[in-house]
Amino acid sequence: MQGAKLLLPLLLLAYMGAIAQAQTTGGGGTVHAPASPPTNASFFFPVHSLTLQPSSKVFRQRSPMLDRALFLIGDDAHSRRWLRRQLEQLHRLNAVGFVVEVESKARLDVLRKLAPELELMPAVGDAVAEYFGFSSYPALLLPAEPQP
Repeated sequence: MQGAKLLLPLLLLAYMGAIAQAQTTGGGGTVHAPASPPTNASFFFPVHSLTLQPSSKVFRQRSPMLDRALFLIGDDAHSRRWLRRQLEQLHRLNAVGFVVEVESKARLDVLRKLAPELELMPAVGDAVAEYFGFSSYPALLLPAEPQP
């Protein structure tokens, strides 16, 4: 099935990026695997994407590689305003949200309260941004329009 096209690999990349970032120690960027799986959601925080910056301009792109809308935001004033303004459209699209810049679970929960009907997850967005060719957020990635 071509249904999961690119969304699942992007989710996996973002998830692995968050894990790697959470496990990175201060010296030399060494990543250490945990002895056991994390049981505390704070394991993923803070989340910082190295190549993405907040912007007042929203990146939008359609891709035949996506079967579901995906958006990237941070925990900044512009992203929160954008999320509030786009809430109805994002809900209609059944969009998944990557929060690519957030300090803590408490801050992620603030964003989730702004959009309780949307799925928002902490994610390092660098691989997604590199794949689609953008360097700022908010970003909205949409599936290609169905062909008649």
